[in-house]
Amino acid sequence: MGHIALFGGTFNPIHNGHVAMIKHLTTLPSIEKIIVMPTGLPPHKQVSVLASDADRLAMCRLAVAPFSGVTVSDLEIARQGFSYTVDTLHQLKQCFKNDTFSVIIGGDMLLTLNSWYRFNEWKHECGFLAFDRKGLDDGRLQKKAAELTADGVRVTLLKVDLPDCASSTIREALLSGRLATAYLPRAVEEYIREKHLYQ
Repeated sequence: MGHIALFGGTFNPIHNGHVAMIKHLTTLPSIEKIIVMPTGLPPHKQVSVLASDADRLAMCRLAVAPFSGVTVSDLEIARQGFSYTVDTLHQLKQCFKNDTFSVIIGGDMLLTLNSWYRFNEWKHECGFLAFDRKGLDDGRLQKKAAELTADGVRVTLLKVDLPDCASSTIREALLSGRLATAYLPRAVEEYIREKHLYQ
């Protein structure tokens, strides 16, 4: 039996903050495999400029190439429609029947976890690894983690010094012709430049 970490997101584009999270996860002995999964249609956010499914998958594969035990999945993209974690989790459990799962989230998402689609139906089927982010109230995070734990939800807070990156800021910079070297893995930046993405 292994432990798989599921890292979903729009990855529009994947950036150094995401990569730093993945790098930290690879150091945790409890995690045997990491699945990076770009969403199809994100139900919780509206994105005005969304790179194609193929481009987001390609950028993710370039970004995780240096790490062993990390794969990129097109499961949600291939499924089409809105991407809900409950559906993804149930599909993955059909493929990895003897493994346990943790879902990777940012601390801001931990605060709204109860509002996730059908959360009460699957909240005990996996764990949650929540990365603290700059600007978040640690007291609120600790309180929310305690509430969820009391409800039987497995929550682990990870306090890691992550680069201050946001995909929306990167898209805005690229759209205005500015470089985003400080925010993107080199291979991803080169891909964006070659494909003329976000311009």
